[in-house]
Amino acid sequence: MDVIYKQEFNRWVKGDKYIRPIVRKLLGTNPPYKSGMQRVVANFLLGLDKGKTPYNFNRFTSLIGKSDKVISFGLGLEGVKGVKKETPVIAAIGFPYPAEVPELFKDYNIKKYLQHSNWTLDLAKSSGIYKDSIFELWPAGINTEQWSCPIKLNEKKTDVLIYDKIYWETEKTNEEILMSIKNFLEEHGYSYSEIKYGKYNPEEYLGKLNQSKVMIFLSAHESQGLAYQEGLSCNVPVFAWDQGYWLDPVRFNYNKPIVKATSVPYFDERCGMKFTDLNEFISTFGNFFETALSNQFSPREYILENLSIERSTDKMLDIYNSI
Repeated sequence: MDVIYKQEFNRWVKGDKYIRPIVRKLLGTNPPYKSGMQRVVANFLLGLDKGKTPYNFNRFTSLIGKSDKVISFGLGLEGVKGVKKETPVIAAIGFPYPAEVPELFKDYNIKKYLQHSNWTLDLAKSSGIYKDSIFELWPAGINTEQWSCPIKLNEKKTDVLIYDKIYWETEKTNEEILMSIKNFLEEHGYSYSEIKYGKYNPEEYLGKLNQSKVMIFLSAHESQGLAYQEGLSCNVPVFAWDQGYWLDPVRFNYNKPIVKATSVPYFDERCGMKFTDLNEFISTFGNFFETALSNQFSPREYILENLSIERSTDKMLDIYNSI
């Protein structure tokens, strides 16, 4: 098995992808957290290691044979650059909407085109470029050993952790959702802390989860949503803003102004509750919080049952062995 993950690509001049990481390290500007893609790949490789499955990681593509199977994690065409035309490839997470790479199937032997969740899978299929059988659902695994909180809910000091991943229509959403939620919590005597997407390291997030009874997750939509699932793995119930539509402006490039989406693609009644807008938040938060305090949610159970590293890796191996 060959696994490829291209973290960097040239931005300005040929070869700068090798220089930029060195410059960031010298300047002390490396990001404090692993990106979603980095966590997906790290967890998958950990799953292979746990199962003692042999693999090659990022070996030179010139050494990969025509009959070797490749799992490639993204950056679009960069993720398969140099792979022989005959080599069977699983285009794993990180490949864009098919309309952006119509040459992919012409130039490479793509056997599967994976997506994290049902709404992104439906979106990819809707391009009409490739036959439906090429697409497959594959959720990445959560490291349930790392994301585990031993502290009982009634022993925690903070009522609410606000996870802020407000990314689209930022100014409007900050005013209408985030600030209004903070005002509500303050007026009703709930203590809270905050964490901002892209501005933390895993230790900080885990520490906040250890001290928080529940989490309010603010993201317009997620292809999978590793962060909220890490919270669930820590047995922290989630109250998720789920407004229901894809807001990325790139949708207009695909002539798809209305695409149904979700912020919590893996979620059931064990995980917590959802709200669509501020009015629903105000009317239902109290019930959510009291349900959490009475230990009626069991989010970690859901993650162990559906999204553990072991289950995710087994699913990928089933896909790999099917081609």
